Amino acid sequence: MPKSKSEKKPITRILIIISGLAFIGTTFFTLGSLFTNNSEVPETTASEGLESVDEELAKQAEGFEKVLAREPGNEFALRGLVETRIQMKDAPGAIAPLEKALEANPENQFALQGLVQIYLQTNAPQKAIEPLEKLIELNPKQEELKQVLTQVKEAQGQSEKKEQE
Repeated sequence: MPKSKSEKKPITRILIIISGLAFIGTTFFTLGSLFTNNSEVPETTASEGLESVDEELAKQAEGFEKVLAREPGNEFALRGLVETRIQMKDAPGAIAPLEKALEANPENQFALQGLVQIYLQTNAPQKAIEPLEKLIELNPKQEELKQVLTQVKEAQGQSEKKEQE
């Protein structure tokens, strides 16, 4: 049975806001990448190029992990590790460093935003509620965050109703 227009509307709003948060998140990641060493890669075949990119990303992630082991509060290393894991298409792997950053500093807005973005992208909106509430507490004037929270809760309520039926 097709969904009615009223059922699609909250999901559409959530997706629009997620896109906005994703844009904000990629802006942070892009700014972080400006400070990384971008060396030129020699020309290779396509398969060799993919392997070398994967290897390079793995080496970068390992380097950031070492820095974070020594300096758990290092914001640059945290951003770099999260960005690298996302480039490796390992969004769930980016959750652990973000949670560690929040243990060190519960008001780390980058970590809170990153968790919200990853939870929403990995279809775990119920996990996004707590970091969203903390972001709202830290930024009470940002109405967009309040709208996202409301929509996530509404979508969560709708999915719970469907599961009960």
